[in-house]
This record gives sequence, C-alpha cells and structure tokens, in this order.
Amino acid sequence: MIFSNHHKNIYVSKGITLSVTNTLRWQPPPLDFYKINCDGSYKNDEGGSGCIIRNHLGCCNFAFCNYFPTNSVLICESLVVWHALSFAFSNQLEQVGIKSDCKMLINSLN
Repeated sequence: MIFSNHHKNIYVSKGITLSVTNTLRWQPPPLDFYKINCDGSYKNDEGGSGCIIRNHLGCCNFAFCNYFPTNSVLICESLVVWHALSFAFSNQLEQVGIKSDCKMLINSLN
C-alpha cells in the first residue's frame, strides 16, 4: 500500500519500503503497482471529487468523478479515496498507492 502527501510518494509492499521519491510531475508506480491520483474540492456547500488509477505503464485502468452536497474538503478527499480503494480491492488490485494533496487525510491513513 502506498500513501503520499503533496509531492512525496512512499511505496510499501508487505511492510517494506521500496522507494521514496520527490516528484514535480506524474511518476509511474513501480512494476506491478497501481497509482491512484485523487483530488476533491468544494464551494458553496457542493463538493466534487475525482480519481484516476494507472499502472506502471501509465495506462488508465479506471477513472471517475462525483458531485455531492458537503461543506468540507476533508469529506470530499475522504470519499474519493474510499471509492478508489473500494474499486481497487474489488478488482484485486492489491498493490496500490494513493496520491493526494490532503495532508490531513494522508496523515490519518498512515
């Protein structure tokens, strides 16, 4: 499982850290991993979120967006991560990484 905040990715498989990188642009995950890029936002009590799941070749395996009533960016970010992980695990994508700019959410998951 990989969790990351704004510009740092941490790849972990079976409790072993594989690599740590600082990135300024999208970087593919390691071989046999999937990278989930997520984001959420809200304005005037309406929230939106989206994600894309890609493999090590950069190929899109899944993408979605959602809109819902909320007044919290943390709720937006949490929902998109939950939906992405639900999809990944229901499709046997066990080695996944999450990329999010919501430090509070990533810190709570770690």
